[in-house]
Amino acid sequence: SIFGAFSAGALSLYSLLRKKKSRNPSDYFTEIRRVEQLAYNEISNSEDWIERQQFLKQLEERIVKLRYDLLEDICEGRIKGDQVVSNIMMLLNEARRNLSMVAKQTPESTERNFRVVRSAA
Repeated sequence: SIFGAFSAGALSLYSLLRKKKSRNPSDYFTEIRRVEQLAYNEISNSEDWIERQQFLKQLEERIVKLRYDLLEDICEGRIKGDQVVSNIMMLLNEARRNLSMVAKQTPESTERNFRVVRSAA
């Protein structure tokens, strides 16, 4: 009975740790949205061009890490569904492309483009 109690405890601890590590698809959507909001806030508030470029690089690295985590979750079987995976990948690629486009722009044109995008949305 002691062995049974110990093995049940070990299995429940393992499942708890595995559940804590796994992410829901909504977590990815939330994180992508957060990255895009940070980029927008940084661009509209930043005066220093070099600091802005460094911050955008950090955000791009964050997106790359999200993509790596997504692939790991797919391989481990924690996220299933082709449509869900393709939606997340599409959003990640679009966010990364938007960040690289913003990084190439001058400060004046960036502010003008964000106003146009915000008014269109």
